[in-house]
Amino acid sequence: MKRTLTGQGLARHAEEEIYSFGAKVIDALDARVGEGPFFFDDRVRLIDAAIYPQIVNIIDTPYDVPLRRHARAKAKANLVDYAARCDAAIFRETAA
Repeated sequence: MKRTLTGQGLARHAEEEIYSFGAKVIDALDARVGEGPFFFDDRVRLIDAAIYPQIVNIIDTPYDVPLRRHARAKAKANLVDYAARCDAAIFRETAA
């Protein structure tokens, strides 16, 4: 794994830099999602099905890491709300 991350370039950075890169992505996603409801309009699209699990993996991780804290900050409430909307829209039929 470390060889792969080094080959991709990510492991060549300090931990703080890696979290900074992630924070910029979180900020961009939060701004793009806005107040939603979904990534492009009022329907769940393929992009939502692809991005939603990644966001959930960050905001719902049981580990207290800087990226989780950044994504769950009040300033990023759009992302937390977006994840809840996606969860309800994608899984509501399977829960019935």
